[in-house]
Amino acid sequence: MNLPDPAEVSQMPVQTLAYIGDAVYELFVRQLVLSKHRAKPGRLHSLSIQYAKAVYQAAAALRILDLLTETEKNILLRGRNADPGTIAKNASPQEYRWASGLESLLGYLHLSGEHERLEELLLLIVEEGKDHASGQ
Repeated sequence: MNLPDPAEVSQMPVQTLAYIGDAVYELFVRQLVLSKHRAKPGRLHSLSIQYAKAVYQAAAALRILDLLTETEKNILLRGRNADPGTIAKNASPQEYRWASGLESLLGYLHLSGEHERLEELLLLIVEEGKDHASGQ
């Protein structure tokens, strides 16, 4: 599979980047949970969803904001400012927008082929937020 040119990726609609970023993030979280727990799928799902909630993702976006390059920050903020098109069930509109911004950034990094940077940020997101995800 050929990835689009990075210049092309930065011009994609942020909702498209968020769509891909959501999948990238979900797979990362599932692999992380599986690496730490040997459990039935229902239990693995329960552990995974703590990281996937919009509230968690919004807090993560704010935690990493100062660590981003200008391009990364611009993508995240474009994603945050875009019309989400849907209403969050368990998060405030502001939290949902920050979560969408984070997913846009993750999608951008994945499609741009910046896999080392993507993994670096994903590890920061889950490591620095693990107390929040476990409810502590």
